[in-house]
Amino acid sequence: MIKLFSWMGLLAKVALMENLNMNQKKADYPIVLLGAIAAGGKVTTANPRYKANELSYQLIDSGASVLIAHPEASIEANITFYRILLFSDKEIRGYKPYRSILNNDCEIEPVYYTPEEVKTTTAFIPYSSATVGVPKGIELTHTNIVANLAQLDYVDLKLGPDSIIMGILVCCLKEFLVFLNNYSENYSLIFYGVTVVVLPNFNLETYCESIQKYKINHLYATPSIVLKLVSDPLVQKYDLSSVNTILSGAAPLNDELSKQFYEKFKISIWDGYRSVGVLIPNVKVKILSHDGHELGYNEPGELWANEPNIMKLMSSKKTDFLTLETFYTLMNKEYLWFKKFYCPERSVNT
Repeated sequence: MIKLFSWMGLLAKVALMENLNMNQKKADYPIVLLGAIAAGGKVTTANPRYKANELSYQLIDSGASVLIAHPEASIEANITFYRILLFSDKEIRGYKPYRSILNNDCEIEPVYYTPEEVKTTTAFIPYSSATVGVPKGIELTHTNIVANLAQLDYVDLKLGPDSIIMGILVCCLKEFLVFLNNYSENYSLIFYGVTVVVLPNFNLETYCESIQKYKINHLYATPSIVLKLVSDPLVQKYDLSSVNTILSGAAPLNDELSKQFYEKFKISIWDGYRSVGVLIPNVKVKILSHDGHELGYNEPGELWANEPNIMKLMSSKKTDFLTLETFYTLMNKEYLWFKKFYCPERSVNT
């Protein structure tokens, strides 16, 4: 809490108390993330594999005014030198680590919102994978996050102080990554008091060694990781018996692969990617025809959803704002894969 309030004091010091966007990445970022939103700011997170030009696009599009990460993107994004801070223990080319300027004397009180304000005030702006055109900012309000937390609590994953969870930092932006890129998961882990082990990237040997060493019992993974665990003989060298729960996301999990995993490890995988299953609390859905009529059983149509955790809006400075009220349409989307990323067909053709 001392560091949290120190960070809020830092935000006040650089006069960014309103309309603050902050870009950050690394394992200790909760201090920055929680401090920023408590101080009345907004946070936009970026894929850790982004190059400088890719990151600069998001910085410009989101209107970020403080950068925690890549100094190289600052010139193009026109962010003032002293507003660029590093997740590092050392100063690099004049850029200071954010911890070096934490000052308890600058502590301030958190910003408090009314029940109506939390429904409309943006807390986070992650960016989509952009099926069509450039990536879009997804504005999530404080209510979106809190509602999703309550919904996650309904899913009994048996999390508690004895839980030890492991995830990969670079699994996938915003999709289903433990702790670092999924805000609701981030808060839920804090809420339950679990221990979190984070690997900077995926290496099968390190992955299995960590499970054995730290007695991991909950895993967040992607289908590609599940495939490695099933097919690579290296896995047999390690004791993975501590694992009792594995959640898969970021891409569809093949049914056959799920069965193979169960046959080998006797653990059922929770697939968090699909839009089929029992609805969680406060979610309403209906099936509509293309002309807007509600359909009955076994009739093909569009799935429409209404829930308190649905985004405030989707936007980009290069496109019109996309706002949807009441029910949101969940369209079928066809993706192509390139270097482990979803790519719109348009990008591949060009």
